[in-house]
Amino acid sequence: MHRRWIATTAVSLTIAVSSAGVLTWVLVNPHYWFPGAYAEKGSRGDPGRRGPAGPQGPPGPVGPGAASAIGDLSSQLDDLSSQVDDLSSRIDDAETGTGDQASMSLDDVASTVQGICDGLSGYGGAFEDIYLTAC
Repeated sequence: MHRRWIATTAVSLTIAVSSAGVLTWVLVNPHYWFPGAYAEKGSRGDPGRRGPAGPQGPPGPVGPGAASAIGDLSSQLDDLSSQVDDLSSRIDDAETGTGDQASMSLDDVASTVQGICDGLSGYGGAFEDIYLTAC
């Protein structure tokens, strides 16, 4: 058993010293081991033309800013709907002789619609489509 331990130790020591020697040789004389890395290089040529653009990736998730904008837009649309209903009832009243109130309500709705259009003008994507369609 003692002889086997001595033989294993001798082989391990020989491998370790050989590995250290080869590693030292590589570090001291890298030109020998990596001649292509140290070869002289010529002048760089003209760059080639740019290739075509790759495919567009999938759309990203809706961010917190967009979620709040959707909520704001929804509440504005609800307000607009209630104003349109109110305008409709006032127009019915105008037919019976209260035209001044209907005119004021129409101005209120027009200013609300303009405010919504102004709010939508700053957004892109689906909001931009709504803006282009409605405004």
